[in-house]
Amino acid sequence: MAAPITELILVTGFLGSGKTALLRHWLEVPPKTGIIITEGRQGSALASSFLPVIEGILERRHWDYILAETSGFTRPALLHDLVIRAEERSRGRLRFGGMICVIDALRFLKLFAAVVSLYEQAASADCFVLSKTALAEPSHIQGIQDILHTIRPLAPVFRLEENPLSFQAIREAIPRASRGKGAAGYAAGEYAV
Repeated sequence: MAAPITELILVTGFLGSGKTALLRHWLEVPPKTGIIITEGRQGSALASSFLPVIEGILERRHWDYILAETSGFTRPALLHDLVIRAEERSRGRLRFGGMICVIDALRFLKLFAAVVSLYEQAASADCFVLSKTALAEPSHIQGIQDILHTIRPLAPVFRLEENPLSFQAIREAIPRASRGKGAAGYAAGEYAV
């Protein structure tokens, strides 16, 4: 009998965008969900710890999902390389389920042109969650949505303050093309998003 497959979903976003707030918002995540927070780890530090952590989690028990919160400066190319290696080393037990990018509605328009990793995170995202929308001007929110739809036209955009914004609702909204091919297909640009 084949081992059940765990779906790995990355939660990215610039520093202070609300990644941890999103995970707190999801306190009702399904019981078989593991959460990894890699905040502060980048480059070789992230690479040296990410794979052993994933392997350790998979060895202890079966998880339906693993949500991995990444550092605000982490570049998606590194993440995709790590996920490909994790999938290979998992012997079929792990599959990349997509990338959620959390966007700070108050700072995005100011930071977007200046911070390369922010553009890269948005360009690699399968869906977006806007945080701090209750504090932002409606015109700013519309401007952000216009930019995101230009970069990733099919990627859905949610607001963290929406109720209910459940993990399952976002997971189901990740375009089907992004799920099931694994990180290798993602890195090869096979997705239609």
